[in-house]
Amino acid sequence: VGWAIDVGRFEMRDGRKLSVLEDWTNRVRGAEPCQEWPTDGEAGRIMRKLVCEAYAHDLFQSMVTPHDNDAHKNHVHLEIRP
Repeated sequence: VGWAIDVGRFEMRDGRKLSVLEDWTNRVRGAEPCQEWPTDGEAGRIMRKLVCEAYAHDLFQSMVTPHDNDAHKNHVHLEIRP
């Protein structure tokens, strides 16, 4: 039984595929993942917004992003509330 999901890719209704590994471009260790990053492309901004809004609305208890460590460079870890 798992209490978390690891998301590596988002598939949008319009067919676009957003990849954490390729599109989450700013990975400064320890930085706030939900701040705006001017270097993000459109895919990175959309992905960051989806993840951060879900977390801000208390859909998840914790969030681990590429900003945390190399083990999360290709996915976002979202832990649900038990």
